[in-house]
Amino acid sequence: MVNRCLIYAISLIFSKQIFAQDYRWKNTKDLNGDSEVIDFKNYTSAVVILGIADRDDCQGVLLSKDTVLTSKSCFNTYYGDKPPITKDNVTVSTLNNPADEFYVAEIVVQSNCKSNISCNYAILKLKGEIDLKDNEYAKLESIEPIPKKMRTMFAHKYDLIYGRNKFGKMITPKMKLRITPYNITRMEPGGRGLIMINYVGTLGAPIFTHDSTQLIISGIYRKYYEAKNIGFMYVMYDHISEHAVWISVNSGIDIKKLVDNIS
Repeated sequence: MVNRCLIYAISLIFSKQIFAQDYRWKNTKDLNGDSEVIDFKNYTSAVVILGIADRDDCQGVLLSKDTVLTSKSCFNTYYGDKPPITKDNVTVSTLNNPADEFYVAEIVVQSNCKSNISCNYAILKLKGEIDLKDNEYAKLESIEPIPKKMRTMFAHKYDLIYGRNKFGKMITPKMKLRITPYNITRMEPGGRGLIMINYVGTLGAPIFTHDSTQLIISGIYRKYYEAKNIGFMYVMYDHISEHAVWISVNSGIDIKKLVDNIS
């Protein structure tokens, strides 16, 4: 297959893992006997798009009017002849208003961890401000819930479309953005199997639980493995609570305001 290769006997013992089934805007999704409504809600206004030159789409989430949390994988340089990505190469816009772009004043990335935790978060400080209602900015999930809840993330996908002029002739092709949700549930560590690498999902996308008034995030999407042979996608992330202190210190947001249900 084009742009795919097989990886045999992958062990993910030291990673917290989740698996997800591709899901396309139905009212509900049943998974392991549970059902939740999946739809746009007001709190999804905190999800932002990162515009980065020579990169596929990245996402992030607004923690405050001038602070974005995302994945440092968005800033990796994969091409030897390309210069490093700096704040001057990045813009931020919301899903609700993608044409209104904000510039970045500073990028802070996590150092590599010396444990089995993957430190893959990044914080962007914006030059401007994106004003939302107080309950629309994202908060961090305080603990891994038991029983483990169903989660969702949004993935950007593009359809190639052709515009027509008034005479019916084809004109310049362009890409139409489509946002596809994935339903997600935690899978226990130690999974092994035959896995195909595929570029699915959107790096930096928030993985979140459903709430009527607030976007509560459980992690940030950082890797992409798809097991086509069984029809499921594997996504890896560390639970956000493992990094709450680092995020608080580097965002300048008090941890009591940053983390949900903490006093």
